[in-house]
Amino acid sequence: MRFLFGSIIFVGVHWAVDEVRRKVQKEWHTYDRKKIKRIRFVLHKDAEKLNPDERWYLERYLKTSPDLKEAYELKECHKKWQRDSKVTKNITEVKAGLEAFYRNVEESGKKKFLKAIKTFKNWQVEILNRYAFGYSNGF
Repeated sequence: MRFLFGSIIFVGVHWAVDEVRRKVQKEWHTYDRKKIKRIRFVLHKDAEKLNPDERWYLERYLKTSPDLKEAYELKECHKKWQRDSKVTKNITEVKAGLEAFYRNVEESGKKKFLKAIKTFKNWQVEILNRYAFGYSNGF
C-alpha cells in the first residue's frame, strides 16, 4: 500500500500544481513562459531543499501569479501533512491533518485540487491504513 497510495497522493497534488502553472504561464512573456516550463521541478521540490538559485526563481514566479502562489502553498500544506503523518503514531492526528488539508483546498476553490482531494476521499480508508499499520505491499 505504501508505494501505491503514496504515489496516488503525490501525483494528484503535483498534477494540480502543473495545471495551474500551465494556465498562468500562457499569460506571460515568452522568456518567462519557457523558463518556468524548464524549471517546473522547482514547484514540486520541498521548499527546504531548494538551492539559492531555485529559491530566487520560485519567489519570482510566485510573486508574478497569485494563483500559482496559492497552488504552491496548497502543495506545501500537503507535504507538511505527509511529513507530520510519518512522525506521529496517532491515527486521529493523521486524519485531522488530512481533513485540514481538505478544508484548505475547499476554501481555495481550485478545481484541479478539488479533483485531487476527491480521489483522496475515495481512498481515505486505505490512505489512513498506511499510517495506522505501517504495512506495505509495495516493492
